[in-house]
Amino acid sequence: MKVTMADVAAEAGVNKATVSRVLKGDPRISAATCEKVWAAVKKLGYRPDVLARGLSTKTTDTIGVVFKQLSPWWVGLYLCGLERVMERIGVEIMIKETSSDDKKRINALKVLSARRVDGLIFVYEKPPAEELNLPVVVVGEHQFDGVSIKFDEKAIVEKIEKLSKGQGFRYYPGEGAVYSFLSKYQTQKKNAKCHVLDGRLGQKVEASPDDVLIFCGSQEEASILGAWTLEFPAFHLGALSGRLMINRLRDKRIRPQAVLVVPQIFTPQGELWG
Repeated sequence: MKVTMADVAAEAGVNKATVSRVLKGDPRISAATCEKVWAAVKKLGYRPDVLARGLSTKTTDTIGVVFKQLSPWWVGLYLCGLERVMERIGVEIMIKETSSDDKKRINALKVLSARRVDGLIFVYEKPPAEELNLPVVVVGEHQFDGVSIKFDEKAIVEKIEKLSKGQGFRYYPGEGAVYSFLSKYQTQKKNAKCHVLDGRLGQKVEASPDDVLIFCGSQEEASILGAWTLEFPAFHLGALSGRLMINRLRDKRIRPQAVLVVPQIFTPQGELWG
């Protein structure tokens, strides 16, 4: 038998109106009540009628996520983090890839607009110059006046400089590089003893056994190289994107609008450093 909102209300010990408000993300509902309702939803396996809710609220309970590329290793982890947050409020995700092509970017926005998505997240892809009439979150280095997630460049460079003992570092970007801003801070010395490897390299890195190698990405890959890891916290970025989008959908103001993230550095043995 199909589980109804009335069943959830009875299980949680509240009325149907309260369940409805919790599912819509009404900020006026207390955290304790929200927890009871969501626990009942999970226990009973309740699935909201998305179509009916969309007709009553004029929303589609869908957001669009626009990537520059879907091929990088971290995309799946990012989507897992985002999905974990969005599924709690019954919001589905539509994914588009642009390959940095203007025509594909325009087409992606047309498709998502036609589907009447409630919000857009741009991941390492530049948002359109014109103002969009819906909530937007931007992840990456592209300039954006609204809500965005960026890496704290100063804090990251300070960590690398500390690891290099003040001798500077060389930055080697490859396909799928995620910390391209590091090129602005690298030393011009050819005999640098610290090397930062980012992405799939198409070049050979000249390094001596005593040099410090820092791999940008996952600890698993870094351990194969016997390198340090400047992690790329993909799952965390996805979850953070979701939380910011929920706040925008609820029309909450976010301060500061640019949320800065500082990734961790791990030793070749997998221990947290610094």
